[in-house]
Formats: sequence, structure tokens, C-alpha cells
Amino acid sequence: MIKLIVLTAVKELEKDAISLLKKAGILTWSAINMEGHKQHSENHPEQNWFSSSRNNVDSVLLFSFTENGKIESLIGLLNDFNKNTDCTSPIRLAVMNVEQFI
Repeated sequence: MIKLIVLTAVKELEKDAISLLKKAGILTWSAINMEGHKQHSENHPEQNWFSSSRNNVDSVLLFSFTENGKIESLIGLLNDFNKNTDCTSPIRLAVMNVEQFI
């Protein structure tokens, strides 16, 4: 069964995310550069080290239509990577069912 996977990562981890896709056998994907945003709580201004209330981060979105077996491999690789990487923004993965694929 074909599914749609979507990975998001900070730009600094883009090469790592692509490497994980390749290790899982996912050799075709698309990429979109984007700007991530995080709204800090107005109730806790001390959590924001910057003078503004917004924090923008260069990010990347990778997506691919792929087979279920490769997704299981990617999930394991991604869990290991996120556990062993000292990063405040881990690589995220969403897996979505595809009703029809032409």
C-alpha cells in the first residue's frame, strides 16, 4: 500500500534527513524550503531570549509517496537519530494514508 510521508526538519538537519530516507530505501522525494515559526507564550516572556515574541527558523519539508515496509524502516532510523542527536528541534515524521494513487 502506498502512503504519503512528510518530514520536517530545521535546515541544519536537512542532509541528515535525506540520509535517513536513503538508508530506508526511499530514493525519490521532493523538498520545500520554508520558514518555521514558534509563538512564545505571552505568560512566560522569560522563555524568549529574543526581544520579539516570535522565533523564525529556516526549515525544510521533505515528502514522498512510498511503500509501507520502507516507512517502518524509516521510523526506526528516525527514532534512533532523534535519541542520539543533541538538538532542540528533532526531525518530525507524519505518515498519511492515500486513498487513491495514479
